[in-house]
Amino acid sequence: MINALPRHINGTSIRVPVHVLGISQIISYGLLFYNFAQLKAPLSEKLGVAHADILLGVTGAMVLQALLSPRIGSWVMIAMVRCMCLLLDFSLGRQA
Repeated sequence: MINALPRHINGTSIRVPVHVLGISQIISYGLLFYNFAQLKAPLSEKLGVAHADILLGVTGAMVLQALLSPRIGSWVMIAMVRCMCLLLDFSLGRQA
């Protein structure tokens, strides 16, 4: 079993298994989807559109997120590395 994220409770260090993080993510998405299903009818009535149009919009947003997330994630990673390099240069007294 792979362990990660040490936690301290009452001065005692415990480790949280990595799979717990995955399970919590699955539960969070499931709850989000359940809540959206409950809000679909009032949302479609308020906007004056069909239920299918609301579901089509959510599905399109999820597909767009799936397509863009690798690219945006790489941009975020590059920006983080650049910031870390600038901070390291600053802490060592170098000028960029």
